[in-house]
Amino acid sequence: MNRETLFLIITIILSIAGIYYLYRYKKESLWVIACYVVTRAEEEFVSGQGKQKLEYAIKEFKKKIPFYLSWLISEKFIISLIEEALKTFQKTFKSAANPHKRWVY
Repeated sequence: MNRETLFLIITIILSIAGIYYLYRYKKESLWVIACYVVTRAEEEFVSGQGKQKLEYAIKEFKKKIPFYLSWLISEKFIISLIEEALKTFQKTFKSAANPHKRWVY
């Protein structure tokens, strides 16, 4: 068995393990983390500091995920989750501000 074949086998095994752990961790858990970091960023920074909020949210998101997922999840994916969480919050609060769209209990 030569060096390239061994490297290929190890890469395949690590890829399968990474996919398994990502599936196990579920996107829902990542969504909860994204909502949490967006909320924290909104509390920490004033309006108009969008870039700082995003950088803070990305850094906090990476702290909250397990180390074995941090190299599997791209920053682009993290940003898309954070932006989706922000849009969801904006829709929720916008509809709450409009009395005609409030939920009836």
